[in-house]
Amino acid sequence: MTEGRRREIFVDNFAGGGGASTGIEIAIGRSVDIAINHDPTATALVRANLPEYCEQKGAA
Repeated sequence: MTEGRRREIFVDNFAGGGGASTGIEIAIGRSVDIAINHDPTATALVRANLPEYCEQKGAA
């Protein structure tokens, strides 16, 4: 990274099946940095489709 220049962070909010994350990756040539969802079903689906984006936080 060039000094003084910041890298953008790409976030897929309400990531369901991973379609938006995949589309972003195709469009800009790099993966999203964070995929977020609060719904257990949607989270399981994106975890199955794009496991590299998944890290469980705050699980009870």
